[in-house]
Amino acid sequence: MNQMNQRTSKEVKPISEGLARHMGRMVEDASRKYHGGAQKLELVKGHPEFQKRLFGLFDELAAEREAMLSLIGRSPFAKIQIGTFGNAQDLRRALIDGNNRIERGADDLLGRITLVSEPATLDLYRATNAELGLSRGGTAAQLFDAIEKIGGEKLPAEAGPQYRLQNPDQPVGGWELVFSDPLTYCDGFHGMFSVRLDGGDRWLQGFRDNGATLLVCVCVFGRKRPSVCT
Repeated sequence: MNQMNQRTSKEVKPISEGLARHMGRMVEDASRKYHGGAQKLELVKGHPEFQKRLFGLFDELAAEREAMLSLIGRSPFAKIQIGTFGNAQDLRRALIDGNNRIERGADDLLGRITLVSEPATLDLYRATNAELGLSRGGTAAQLFDAIEKIGGEKLPAEAGPQYRLQNPDQPVGGWELVFSDPLTYCDGFHGMFSVRLDGGDRWLQGFRDNGATLLVCVCVFGRKRPSVCT
């Protein structure tokens, strides 16, 4: 069995020659238009931290530009692998071996999960209830309706435990609900997985959808693929 325990990560794509040339032309054009004149530009050129400070500006501008985009237009905050275990028991063992704790309800759901048969990479997106337009909170159904409206979609049920396994760096006190295909508890309630870091303990928890309002919620979800005309 392939028991992957890798960290979620954003893929850093190499910068193409075309993009580098385009940025070079932008910097060249901005230099010509710089109001401080040649003397100040010469000082800028000779600054010992020129490259470091320029990279910092790139990071700042990239973050500001991404914040201007729609939630689903932003880059995925993480990628995870699914389809890497032959059965739920192997996935459960990998979680335990990775020093994750499994709440009773999550253990129930793990016993009812159907794993995907082929390995696949999933892009994950994240938004708070306020970012989804529900500043006063909402039920799971209302949150998912809001996710669908921005172009999001549910993840395979396996994404919950795989996200817990591959995401050891969750902020302390953070609780995230992984919107996925629903599973059914032994008592008939529908449920999904959630993840939490409580003190030093990384938890995989079960979320019982009883229709209650979630006043504060961080939602993790996928993105709808564009339709392909044939």
